[in-house]
Amino acid sequence: MTPSLATRVLRRALLVTAVALGVSGIGTGVLLHGRAERALTRILLSAAEAHTVPHDETHDLDQDGLPRAVPVVFLGPTHPAWAWRDDVTGSAEPVERVRDGVRYLLIDVPSRFGRAVAEPLPSRWIVAWASDVRLRDSVGPFALVYSLLALGVLAASATALRPLIAAALAPVAHAADEVARVVDLSDGTRVTEEGPAEIRSLLRAVNALLDRLDVAFAAQSRFTADAAHELRTPVTALLGHIEVTLRRARAPSDYVDALEDLHTEARHLSRLVASLLDLARVDAGGGRRDAAHTLGALTRAAIDREADVLAHAGVTVHPPSEDGPPVRVDTTLASAAIANLLRNVARHAPGSTAHLAIDASDAHVVLCVDDDGPGVAAPDRERMFDRFARQGTARDGLGLGLPLAREIARRHGGDCTLDTSPSGGTRVRWSVGRFS
Repeated sequence: MTPSLATRVLRRALLVTAVALGVSGIGTGVLLHGRAERALTRILLSAAEAHTVPHDETHDLDQDGLPRAVPVVFLGPTHPAWAWRDDVTGSAEPVERVRDGVRYLLIDVPSRFGRAVAEPLPSRWIVAWASDVRLRDSVGPFALVYSLLALGVLAASATALRPLIAAALAPVAHAADEVARVVDLSDGTRVTEEGPAEIRSLLRAVNALLDRLDVAFAAQSRFTADAAHELRTPVTALLGHIEVTLRRARAPSDYVDALEDLHTEARHLSRLVASLLDLARVDAGGGRRDAAHTLGALTRAAIDREADVLAHAGVTVHPPSEDGPPVRVDTTLASAAIANLLRNVARHAPGSTAHLAIDASDAHVVLCVDDDGPGVAAPDRERMFDRFARQGTARDGLGLGLPLAREIARRHGGDCTLDTSPSGGTRVRWSVGRFS
């Protein structure tokens, strides 16, 4: 079972506290042990310099575990510290060595005391020694007491932090309840943006998401209704032609005419279904970014595919003179968008001349399509991007070309807009993001 947010925060807080206590305890233990070692060094040095020579090997310890008296002798060949005589010879500072749990301090008497030392000396080296400081003596009592205190601190912290964390996270629970209430209502109500700054930013994001969902739902509902209406029209026409044709026997030429009418309606229905599928693919976030292409190459390929349509409409096309910088687009969708722009020229500006050009900025690559047809009035330009909207009273088009082109452009980081061409016709600017 996944622990709650409050439990996870509490665990992490206790972990941080435990780590802090552990680091503090270890640091304090190191300091205490080092202090004991330095104190032992001072005792050995004082004993050596005072020439205190108690030969009792039993060392009395003080309350800190340090000896009250230590043996001090002039170093001789039989002493365990004899091997270190070369290390201290000529040095005015004592030399410490530790072996088998015993700390030795060696002094080169002539080098340290000079002429103040009476001659002759039994040996030039003095050595003082005592049992080395053990961790259990220097840190043991502290570690035991500190561990008990640390456990107590952790227990007290857990008790104190639990209600504090619960109070701090209360706005989250309140926000979750309100979001659930708003979602259940589904009446356009929005979440109240109150609480700490972090919660307010989350609630603003939730409200923005609800707004987008409402817009998407409204658009989907409108699109579904429009699509059903548009699909019903050619289906009704097909059924009408068939019913009229079947009412009585007819001459072969009449059947040929009826089949031609049915073929026209079927092609219209096929184009409509294909456009609806393209729109559904774009709306669903479909689209695979292929390798880098240029709009110039994609545009020339679209012109070749639409050559028959353009020729039938008497449209003369001047392709772009430059390819432009590379772009990363879904080739199928981009080609469909450019083809729709060319078919719009053929449908709404027959007999015109279309000039195509590629322009580029730091962020976008733009395909401009200019014709010398009747153009689109400024108040109607944005409406032409509504799905199933048609220019004037024309009913031969699907009303999906420009909406589809805009959706594809926006899917690729660009846009599609209408303007007036230099000749007074229509200029379409279709852009996508640059490849980087």
